[in-house]
Amino acid sequence: MSPTTIGGHPFTVVGAVHPVESGWLVVAAKMRGGAFVPDPPRVFTDLARAVEGRPRFDTVGLNAAIGDVASAKKGNRACDLACRDLIGVDPKVARKQAIEATLRPLMKRRRQEVTGTIASRHQRTVFEYLPELSLFQVTGGAVSDLRSDEGLSVAFEALSALPGVDRILEAELDGVTKEELIRATLGLFTARRVIARLAVRLPEDPVAVDGFRVELLR
Repeated sequence: MSPTTIGGHPFTVVGAVHPVESGWLVVAAKMRGGAFVPDPPRVFTDLARAVEGRPRFDTVGLNAAIGDVASAKKGNRACDLACRDLIGVDPKVARKQAIEATLRPLMKRRRQEVTGTIASRHQRTVFEYLPELSLFQVTGGAVSDLRSDEGLSVAFEALSALPGVDRILEAELDGVTKEELIRATLGLFTARRVIARLAVRLPEDPVAVDGFRVELLR
């Protein structure tokens, strides 16, 4: 996909989408040359608007299972097993634990929205990420619990190396927690790696199920 043109100048637009109580938290940044310019975070009520982006994303990470829904419910997709082998974290369990018990029925609807919205064609731009896996990459090998103050501090410090990222991490949005902003920004870090062709696939040779590549990127 060719870069978006804004004001006569070509930009590449990267982003990440994370489920929250009121919908979908979207963080994005424009890239041109060595410049990395994050936008203020936003929340969309529906996933289709979140992943389409304005301007349109060149690549965007989604913190939700994409492809092989039946296996994803059991946590035994090849990418889930590879993630457990690498960092000792089960994506299914990690995503469930990240949600307060009172919000879990709402998150079930979010997962259903992913199934109803994301088609295999979306994988030209949309990829699946896991915050814990992105954190492992950005810290050079640290595995931290993002539900803890210590884990959030580790992630915040590591992400602060990205220019302008404080515009996201220090934002105040109704119904959005600091932890959710960090989880979304970790996806933005991975999106930047994807566009730079530095991202690593889990597993290395993903299988296709119902037309979807079943993989995690870090």
